[in-house]
Amino acid sequence: MKATIKKGDLLPVLSKVQGLTGRRTNLAITTNVLLKTAKNGLVISATDLETGFEGFYPAKVEKEGVIAINARKFYEIVRDFPTDEILFNEVENHWIEIGNQKVEYHIVGLNPDDFPEIPKIEDVEFFEIDSMSLAKMIERSVIVSGATDDKRAHIIGVYAERIEEKKNNL
Repeated sequence: MKATIKKGDLLPVLSKVQGLTGRRTNLAITTNVLLKTAKNGLVISATDLETGFEGFYPAKVEKEGVIAINARKFYEIVRDFPTDEILFNEVENHWIEIGNQKVEYHIVGLNPDDFPEIPKIEDVEFFEIDSMSLAKMIERSVIVSGATDDKRAHIIGVYAERIEEKKNNL
């Protein structure tokens, strides 16, 4: 794999997936992001086996491939990278070079074949709701009733259901 991507396209997504990949787990591969080249860009995937993320970002692809790289280390490298364009190059045995003419990092990745499948949602009908209304609902009810105790996972989440199809009540 060999591709060049803009720092501004990569940094926000790596920042956001830290919540997925930063959790303590017995499965080391879930602390990684999967980078897969597509025709004219890069597909970035992350999962904690319950929640999944997959996004497409424009990049210059010189050689197709797929790598799994530690999300935290990769984020820190990209965040502190001195230039706007970042080159990734898989060398051999899952070793990855990240850099340009000025700076070069060498980091070992994991076997991308071990990366778990992203959870897929099928047969779900999506609907739109006014963002301000949703924010008010969350502000008024979720903060009060949602628990923060990780030991009782069954009360951490909040159940939401669409009541009337015509008015999109939630």
